[in-house]
Amino acid sequence: MSFREKVLWASLLLPAALWCWYFGLIGAALAGAAALDEGLFAARMLEIMVASIALQLASVAVLARRDPDPAFVPDEREQLFEYRGASRAYQVISIGILVVVAGNFLAWSRFAIVNAVVLIYLLSEAMKIGIELSLLRKGVGR
Repeated sequence: MSFREKVLWASLLLPAALWCWYFGLIGAALAGAAALDEGLFAARMLEIMVASIALQLASVAVLARRDPDPAFVPDEREQLFEYRGASRAYQVISIGILVVVAGNFLAWSRFAIVNAVVLIYLLSEAMKIGIELSLLRKGVGR
């Protein structure tokens, strides 16, 4: 597995685990009869953002130390993969914006809108990284 592929896997799995935990907590809170403590979830969201960035930076540093010759600059083929992934991610964000606008008209709370925007961003990043990984695994363009 190439250095780039390892970085993509780390960028996909580490944040996914943290954010699945966060949205699982929201689901559990919504399933319960108690009211949501929006301040608590805002603090958790901030903690997860910081932890996600720190984990990704640490994982890239560890991978770079373990790889004798990491390729930090993507070649033309990898840039094409990034473009393909980004174009699909843009579609997810576009649909997500429509959902959030509709939610605004349906009087969603500020809490719901903020979490919807975060979820849309996470889904678009997962789509982008997933497409890049699948193209790297297929060896398209070799």
